[in-house]
Amino acid sequence: MKAIYLVSAFVFTIIFCLRGQTQNINVDSLKKLIETTANDSVKCQTAIELALYYQKENADTAIIYSRMAVANAQKGYLETYGVGSYNTLGTSFFVKGDYQSALENYFVMLRYSEKFNKKESIAYAYTNIANVYNTVKDYEKSKFYNQQSLEILQTLAENDTSKDYNLDIVYSNIAICYFKLNSLDSAKLMFQKSLTISSNIQKWNVAAKTAVNIAALFRHVTLYDSAFHYLNIAKNLFSRYNYQQEIGDLYRQYAALYLNVQKPDSAYNYLLMYDSIAIALNSLELKKNSEDLKYQYFKQKENPAEALLHHEALKKLSDSLLNMDLSKKIARYQLEYELEKMTEENLLTQQKRDAQHLYIGIILFTMLLIAILSVIIMKFKEQKTELQNNNILLEKEKLELKNTFMEEEKEKLEQKINIKNKELATYVMYLVKKNEIINNIIEKLTQLKFNLKKENREEITEIVEELKLGVDDEIWQEFEVRFQSVHEDFYTKLNNEVPNLTANEKKLCAFLRLNLSTKEISTITRQSPHSIQVARTRLRKKLNLANTDISLIAFLDKF
Repeated sequence: MKAIYLVSAFVFTIIFCLRGQTQNINVDSLKKLIETTANDSVKCQTAIELALYYQKENADTAIIYSRMAVANAQKGYLETYGVGSYNTLGTSFFVKGDYQSALENYFVMLRYSEKFNKKESIAYAYTNIANVYNTVKDYEKSKFYNQQSLEILQTLAENDTSKDYNLDIVYSNIAICYFKLNSLDSAKLMFQKSLTISSNIQKWNVAAKTAVNIAALFRHVTLYDSAFHYLNIAKNLFSRYNYQQEIGDLYRQYAALYLNVQKPDSAYNYLLMYDSIAIALNSLELKKNSEDLKYQYFKQKENPAEALLHHEALKKLSDSLLNMDLSKKIARYQLEYELEKMTEENLLTQQKRDAQHLYIGIILFTMLLIAILSVIIMKFKEQKTELQNNNILLEKEKLELKNTFMEEEKEKLEQKINIKNKELATYVMYLVKKNEIINNIIEKLTQLKFNLKKENREEITEIVEELKLGVDDEIWQEFEVRFQSVHEDFYTKLNNEVPNLTANEKKLCAFLRLNLSTKEISTITRQSPHSIQVARTRLRKKLNLANTDISLIAFLDKF
């Protein structure tokens, strides 16, 4: 439980800079204005203000108004509003947890900023891009873009000392990159620079977030007293303003820190407050973090049933985030394919039109200049030959396109197999983890029964025996389905080669095909490692490998 508190620096900077406009706004009046005004610039600005307001409350609603701002900026050719519109849309996706969409919009923001040579906006675009890479754990890229931003902002600050260029925020972001790259001394130095600057200019929101980051650093090196000190400082500073996701991260750090010092009861209230914010913001990433905290909490409370429940929920949310990312990539590839296909169809249509126009021109020319019919016929034959050559070229291009399409289908199939392999590996690890938990429950119950009255020991013994002897057929069936979806012909080839294998020996072959160790197979099947080793020895004899140097895994790898 040493997860770092991640700051979204420029996201907060934009909101904070406009806080005077948005924190006391009349939402209903802005909604009415956006419906009644015919001025595209007013619609665009109003939609941005509503999006900024809802970023603190509901990310989905913020995305709707951000898209409205972009649409009105494009509709009215309001290029100067492009920077703000795409920044707001990117930030709304960032709050939602859709980091791919956030990154795409931030790069559009960067192109607009470069087009109009807006140095400050270029720097902030770099900061936004860095935040996305930070969130998806690409810390080298995050550090690179933050340093690009810092160079621009330092130059601007030297030329204009009266303006706040948010250097404290960029220092904080660079510190996070160093922290994640395990350069702790550099991280501490950057955090201290950020805290000094933000405190001197009374930017308590940035100072609060930086204090939380410093607390996370001390928690990472197990200096828990120092971590509590900085969290308490941050808590006092956060009381000066209210932004759900950032305060939620404070609650998350408190909960994690109390779990670090083995005080789950103290962690529980912070856990609940963080969970309510995750639900309110409807963020999959925050919900996943909440389930992780619950799993750790119930694990410390020695409640294995609840711990397993939240561990499964954590796995589902992790899978959902992964699947969402894969779905977006597939949709993007499909869109690119459709655009290419449409372009090719338009090209063919244009070629047909050109041929038709040429044919009509020849007819008209023939009617007007019948006297030079021989010349026209000659030209017509030349055109016919050219068309035939074009048709040959078109057929050749069609064949090349067909081959290209087959290559793409092959790549898609390989990608699909890789995804299924990853899903199968994840599921096997899930079985291992689940059975480890069940084995821990058996061990704890066995230890517990000696502290119980004699009349209660038998009941505990029965429960332990049921856990030991229980067979989860549905889980095995699901494993079989997943395994055969990846290795379709495995059992068929195995039966053809060795037809006298028992069902349990086939299961053992499947586990060995996945390169599982004796310990992992033992955990999944709930058999002792010795039993698995004996089964492997018998299997070697049946496969005629007893007196050879060929390993079971190498032998099964050919099926």
